[in-house]
Amino acid sequence: MKFLLDSYSLLLTCPPETALRDIESSLSELNLTLGYHPSQKVRTLGEALTKRIPNLLSERYGEIDDLCVSLKALQRGPLIQTKNVPRSATGPDFKKILASGNGFVLVEVTLRVSPKPEKRAGALIRWKNREGLAGFLKLFWASGIRPSRFQKKGSKALTIALEGFSDVVEAEMSELRTMARQTRGTLHAGS
Repeated sequence: MKFLLDSYSLLLTCPPETALRDIESSLSELNLTLGYHPSQKVRTLGEALTKRIPNLLSERYGEIDDLCVSLKALQRGPLIQTKNVPRSATGPDFKKILASGNGFVLVEVTLRVSPKPEKRAGALIRWKNREGLAGFLKLFWASGIRPSRFQKKGSKALTIALEGFSDVVEAEMSELRTMARQTRGTLHAGS
């Protein structure tokens, strides 16, 4: 696979026709990850960008639009290139315009990559009533914990998946236990 990795800035540049599984496989060998697991079947990076396929790990890594730092695209004329700027920069989001298709052909994509997580852990938390879950959610969203997955299971339970550096995952799991206890929930931890 042809790609350029800036290991200092953790930026990966590759053609849009690159298969997502090839990107993840190559990054895995370098102990890195894109952190993009599409919610539906998609083969190439360009397809994920143009269709804006949601990321199952968006809570932790962001959507494909967030992972995309810059693009190069062709339209009947000169090459158009967006700059590598932070998401907080002001102005229109030309990446979305270029990735939408609309007469543009993607030539090159630059993505943000992350270190591969040292540890993964999961938790199932149950409450006897909805009020317990509601109280937990208020505490959870205020805590700053960034799960890789978060899913409600009915009206009185949810699952949370964590990943990252070992000490961070352990601290976040400890905080989840405390919040579950405070809201009279029962936490069942797993890997």
